[in-house]
Amino acid sequence: MESRCRASPEQFSALLEFMESHGDIARPQQGAQGRIRADHLWQELRELLNSIGGGVNRSMEKWKKVWADWKAKTKKKALAMRREASGTGGGPSSRQTLTASEQRVLGIMGLSAVFGLVGIEERGFDEPPLQGSPLPSPSRDTVHTEFPSQTAADEIMLYSIEASPAPSAQLPSPSILSRLPPTRVSTPPLASVTTPMPSATSLMSIKVEEMLSESFELGEGPHWDEQQKALFFVNIRGFTIHKYVPTTKQHSKTKLNGKVSFIVPVEGTTDKFIVGLETKFVIIQWDGVDGTPATVIKELGIVDEDVVALTRLNDGKADPRGRVFSGTMGYEGPTGAYVPGQGSLYRVDKTGIHKVCSGIGLSNGLSWDLKRKAFYYTDSLERKIRRYDYDVETGEISNLKYIFDIEGNNIEGFPDGSTIDADGNLWIAIFHGSCVIKIDPASGKILQKVPIPAPQVTSVTFGGDNLDILFVTTACLNIGGPKKPPSGYIFMVKGLGVKGTKGMNFKLE
Repeated sequence: MESRCRASPEQFSALLEFMESHGDIARPQQGAQGRIRADHLWQELRELLNSIGGGVNRSMEKWKKVWADWKAKTKKKALAMRREASGTGGGPSSRQTLTASEQRVLGIMGLSAVFGLVGIEERGFDEPPLQGSPLPSPSRDTVHTEFPSQTAADEIMLYSIEASPAPSAQLPSPSILSRLPPTRVSTPPLASVTTPMPSATSLMSIKVEEMLSESFELGEGPHWDEQQKALFFVNIRGFTIHKYVPTTKQHSKTKLNGKVSFIVPVEGTTDKFIVGLETKFVIIQWDGVDGTPATVIKELGIVDEDVVALTRLNDGKADPRGRVFSGTMGYEGPTGAYVPGQGSLYRVDKTGIHKVCSGIGLSNGLSWDLKRKAFYYTDSLERKIRRYDYDVETGEISNLKYIFDIEGNNIEGFPDGSTIDADGNLWIAIFHGSCVIKIDPASGKILQKVPIPAPQVTSVTFGGDNLDILFVTTACLNIGGPKKPPSGYIFMVKGLGVKGTKGMNFKLE
């Protein structure tokens, strides 16, 4: 039996954002294919909304009703404002105004609602605009919204769900995207949306589970160690490194002297690791026991000594030959100024530390594909995914290409950490996007989108006995008001039906 409690503001906000970024659920295509596609998206949306803490669980049909009632209520208000404006000779309404959320709802419904055309029909995506007209043409496949039921209407009126601040035209000022607002981009015509959706069966089989119900301020750098059957990760802002064994649910951690950005075991050992510590690559010794101090036993080198602005190391991983790659990003200054292009990407091997490329804003996701001789890399501030030709013998990269554009694919947020599966597809964490996306790097198409019940998704890696569990780290940076779980939690995604590639350890010798 479903709860009669009202949905939370977070659920209403998530509903609105999902509709804005998925035009083919808000205004489906004509025909059976369009309905099937919309139903798949409704399944995804239902799972997302029901996973939000502090809210209610509802069936897909009940969530559809909430959305229909919200549209109808907004439509009714817009009509009333238009009638009042007519009575004042076309002047603005003195008694009613549309909230930012209501304006967004009207934008999703279509411009006809704003202009007050008869019936205020919602347009579909199938119809091209009339030649020479600034307005969309009437659609043959219109959707007439009903007036709201009392329950749902009252529920919607309870909350004021305002839009997040619009992105500044100036360069963002946070370190690790801590204050970058969720971005919104216009919904393209359906013809330009090339996202094949998984079947309803596959959607229902996917399970997102809380692995660690602790709000890490900046959880990052997940690495699955095959030898110890354990997940290692870091909390950058907490200065801590972590070890978690899923079979025993044993969690241990220890604190280092500074911001630690990644942890990768040293090959052939169980107690030695390479870590990024501020701007240093160091080898530490830690027995994995909770609270036992870690000791720096070797300093491999310091980077960015020639950079005027402060930087620090960020995401780091070992390539298929055991060389570690990690890049730097700018610190936020005392005035909030953020200097772009100050970071670089580095490679660490037994011969030393080598600069691979420079001019990086915020170094992040790293993945390799030996079959395609490819290296995939992310500078988050570009909101794109890079591809380089990769020489596995030397570790050199060449021939930069951009294979995926976050904004161009109507994805909110910023690309963060990434991993690659056995089929060569990339899995990318979307910071400020509440999801992980799977893309085909050859075609640039989105193959799957996995909702995560936390807005700041930071990184991903495959692990488990069969390398078929996707581990997901998140953050809770500058979350407004009290920190709301599960922001900052560590998650496990099961039932994806794919296997990952083995995480490589660092080969020091």
